[in-house]
Amino acid sequence: MTTRLAGVFEEGTAPPLTSPSIAMPAMDFVVQWNRCGITADYLADYLAYAFERRDVARSVITTAANELLENAAKFSSDKNAPVRIAARVRGDFLELEVENVTDGDHVDTLTTVLDALSRGEAPTLFASRIESTERGGLGLIILVRDYAARLGARIVSANGGSLDQTFTVTVRASIAADELEQR
Repeated sequence: MTTRLAGVFEEGTAPPLTSPSIAMPAMDFVVQWNRCGITADYLADYLAYAFERRDVARSVITTAANELLENAAKFSSDKNAPVRIAARVRGDFLELEVENVTDGDHVDTLTTVLDALSRGEAPTLFASRIESTERGGLGLIILVRDYAARLGARIVSANGGSLDQTFTVTVRASIAADELEQR
């Protein structure tokens, strides 16, 4: 089993003030796509109480959580495997993490996008995605562009080099509290 990182995947140093998590099979989200939004809204409603401007924080949190959940559900290679979302409020930051099982093609695309975003290429990537028919990663790009999110992924090979290689991917979005409350 090998592990690699893409983008900005930092471990938080402050202990979390709160840390709710939810896990459901990817199929539950795919069959009823609205469940991504419902789950994101639930987390946002719960987490908004950690911020002074709750209504604004809730809006940003639900947008970010929904984007991460939709990506995880859409790109899960095993629709029976769980998609997990966890949130941690760490003082001045909110971390949202989504974990799913996916294939090598998605890992390659995700790694390329996250590494480009970590180099500050969000405006260029956004423009190129808007102008082309290939929209992959657009939601992640918007999280970086509009909310100054730091995005990264931990990628763990699940079945050691077999032809049907799968990976467990944990995508983390870290958003500063002032970004959550300024809109």
